[in-house]
This record gives sequence, structure tokens and C-alpha cells, in this order.
Amino acid sequence: MKAILPLLVLLCSLAGLRADVDFREGPFTLGPSTFREGDTITIEKVYAVEGTFEPDDQIVVRGFYRLGSHDAASLSLYVTQKTKGGRTSTHPDQQLQVVQGSGPFELRLKVPTEGYAHVSFYPAGGGNGFGCAYFGTRAQMAEIRHWDLKYYLKDEPEKSGKQESSADVRPVWSEAGDVRPVAYTVGPSAFLPGDFIEVESVEASNDDFEKGDTVVVRGRYRLESQEAASILFTVTSNDPKPIPNTPEQWMRIQRGSGTFELRLKLPADGYPHLGFYPKGSGTGFGSLYFGTEDQMDEIKDWDLQSRLRRNDNS
Repeated sequence: MKAILPLLVLLCSLAGLRADVDFREGPFTLGPSTFREGDTITIEKVYAVEGTFEPDDQIVVRGFYRLGSHDAASLSLYVTQKTKGGRTSTHPDQQLQVVQGSGPFELRLKVPTEGYAHVSFYPAGGGNGFGCAYFGTRAQMAEIRHWDLKYYLKDEPEKSGKQESSADVRPVWSEAGDVRPVAYTVGPSAFLPGDFIEVESVEASNDDFEKGDTVVVRGRYRLESQEAASILFTVTSNDPKPIPNTPEQWMRIQRGSGTFELRLKLPADGYPHLGFYPKGSGTGFGSLYFGTEDQMDEIKDWDLQSRLRRNDNS
């Protein structure tokens, strides 16, 4: 019953919003993100009046969080402004006080300025953020795909004693390097009951996920259907050449939950995906695809669930 109550509160709250303004669920693209160990913010649905995430658009963001690095924090919905233009006030609907653990959230914001929306963790007593997840239109996330968010991970964030405002300062751009945070779109997926793989951040040497690009993907998993397995990061491709496996693109796991970080230099053009594979060898028994919006649009009709059922019955 305790688990049901927060969801009922969210549903009732959103119903109340729709009575005043016509909010519609719409598409969004995930952008750069970074978190301390033990923390995550997962954006599941975005409702908006216009869906442009531009000034005066009103948005409602729903998802789940996990807080492990602090005893308590403020989970907040803000906009990083494109140009310096002063601060704006913070509305109670765009913040949620949370304690260590996990749970659902719903945040609301009237976009105050042109920029880039994000949901972030801030210290409960005020100070600099220590984890964030950007989202918006595909074009907006393409503009910030090079942003370096590592400043969120400083060991000792400065405490200003002030709450951030609806519009905050713009992060610095990253220096040229191996990989950088990029926007990505999650595509088809299918898993056996109790299993899942969730992508939380993607870094790459280029943002088109094509042959020769180096890609680093981080996320979390839960394995319940088997005692042990491997998670493999690979590419579904029409290239007839066999795709070699490297130690950086897979990891052995046991039944339970955990996090992963896998790296792959894409060996062919195709569709990147993460999959569960049996401990010894054999056919995969669960997968999740990700890539550019265009790539995922090409495979949106793939029926992975039917294939999964056939493999499970074989």
C-alpha cells in the first residue's frame, strides 16, 4: 500500500493540472547527464502545453530518483539559460525534498528563459548541484552534446546557503578528448519477467553512432530470470563480417541488481544495443536498443518480445 500511495498522489496532481491547462504527453530527447555513485534520476514522461520547452511553455516531468550519496537533497527542475540574464524566482512546484533512498517524482515549471531544461540534485541546505539529467527537444540536446558536466562531481561542493533559481548558469564546454556526453534516444526493448537494463548516460567520440565511433554507456540492471549471465554491448548490423568481442564491452553478473559501464568502438554501421546472454554461451534473452532518433525510428516496429518468447521456449 505504501508503494501505491505516491503514484496515486502523482496521478491526482497531474489530473489537477490538466483541469487548468491543457497538458499533453509528448516526445523528448535525453541529453547529457552525470551522477555521483549511488545516485540516479530517470525521466520517464514529460507533459507540456506547447512541447517546445521555450519561454512560457509549461512542463510537467515525471520519473524516479535514487539518492545514495547524501542523507537528503532537493530534487529540482531548472533551466540552464543560453545567455546571462539574471535570476528568476523558484516556485515550490519545481522542487521536491527527498531523503536517501528511491522513489517517484513529479515536478512542474513554467519555462522562464531560453535554455536547456534539467532535473538535478542539490544539497538540502543549499549549495551547488551534485548530479543532473538534461532533456528537451532533439535540436536543443544536439546543441549541448559537448557539455562537460564533471564539475557536478566535485568532492566538496561549495555551499552558498542559497537556493538556485529557475534559470541557472551555463556549464563550460568540454575540451576535445576521447568521448563526451551526447544525446541519445532509447528504442525497442524486451526482457524476461524480473529482468531489465536501463541506460543512464552515454558518452561518445561522435554523436551519430556510426562505424568507428567510440561509445561508453553507463546504466543499471536487474537479473532475476537466471542465476548468472553476461551483459554485452554490441551492434546489430547487416555487415557479414563477424563482430569481435573485447573485454570492455561485456561484464559477468549474478542474480540481483547493479550498475555497469561498457565501452565499444563501433565495428560496423547498425543499431547499438545492450543484451543479457547466458553464462556459458547461447542466444540472448533480453535486449535494449539506443542510438540517434533516426536510427531508432528505423527499427521502431521491431518485435523483440515475440523473438524473446521463441528463444525462451526453445
